Amino acid sequence: MTAQSDDRSVTESPIESRGASFPRGKLWQRVQSLSILSPILLALVLFAVGSAVVSNFTSRDNIDSILILASFLGICSAGQTLVIILGGIDLSVASTIGMGEVVTSVEYSRGMPLWQIMLILVVAGVLIGFLNGGISSYFNVHPLIVSLGVSFVISGAILIWTSGASAQGVSPHVFSMMTSIRSTIGPIPVPPVLLVWVAVAAIVIAIQRRTRLGRELYALGSNAEAAGLALARRKIVWIFTYAVSALGGLLAGVLLSGFSGGADFSAGAPYLFYSIAAVVVGGTSLLGGSGGYGRTIVGSIVIIEITTILVGIGFSSSLQETMLGIFIILVVAVVGREVHVRTRV
Repeated sequence: MTAQSDDRSVTESPIESRGASFPRGKLWQRVQSLSILSPILLALVLFAVGSAVVSNFTSRDNIDSILILASFLGICSAGQTLVIILGGIDLSVASTIGMGEVVTSVEYSRGMPLWQIMLILVVAGVLIGFLNGGISSYFNVHPLIVSLGVSFVISGAILIWTSGASAQGVSPHVFSMMTSIRSTIGPIPVPPVLLVWVAVAAIVIAIQRRTRLGRELYALGSNAEAAGLALARRKIVWIFTYAVSALGGLLAGVLLSGFSGGADFSAGAPYLFYSIAAVVVGGTSLLGGSGGYGRTIVGSIVIIEITTILVGIGFSSSLQETMLGIFIILVVAVVGREVHVRTRV
């Protein structure tokens, strides 16, 4: 069984691997190199544009704000990246983020120990993964439909639990401190939430590159039928991947509670679109089988940069969404047109 690791794609045919050289192969490698670098170049260009058109864009407070918001987006996009590589999509991200924020704030204000809250959320994340991945893989139901249904289930459960009213709660101080622009990691002048993002990135990239699950993930996303013949564990990989996505959303919600200071289930709504946008802008193919979380890290920064620029210019919220949508379409049109990995020979 063969699989593609983060930011790597099949660029050779069997003939080329035996030493023959073809111009098409060299040209394709150059195109692939450009597609890998383009999100980084885009992030640098946007930083330069922001510095030119938005006052105080390069101030420490603004940079810290970009890092904090990119951390929320990057953490909830970690599982979304794996799901998209697998060939699926997770529409329950917004609900898991809202659930993480509301459960953390409300239960902490009621006196529940923080470790118990975290344990409840971990169990909830695994169960959500079983629902999304299990139903999709066992019953061959499209994951878009399954995850949308699970999203409604989560929303309804939270409404029932809070009696349909706005939940009142207070976030634990540790999360408020981690997401404050005034906090630092010891002598390092960056917000502590960035350290959480680094840990998540290290775990996800290690799964992609160093584990059997990661190899099976790329193999199934490239060609599920061939991967099955190579004894890839389809059901296990689907459940695991969706569990990671749910846990990432819940973790983002927990941290977001510290940033917002309370319980707001709707706080996760924008992240459904943003999480998919970060993956796509980073260069991971929606067709599955290629890309990786390294690209999504850059994509998350790009999305927050463009949002910050639009806010700084003074665009209304509706116009911001319009401009962001146009921006994403242009980016994908320029650098996101690669064919599916299974067609490359």
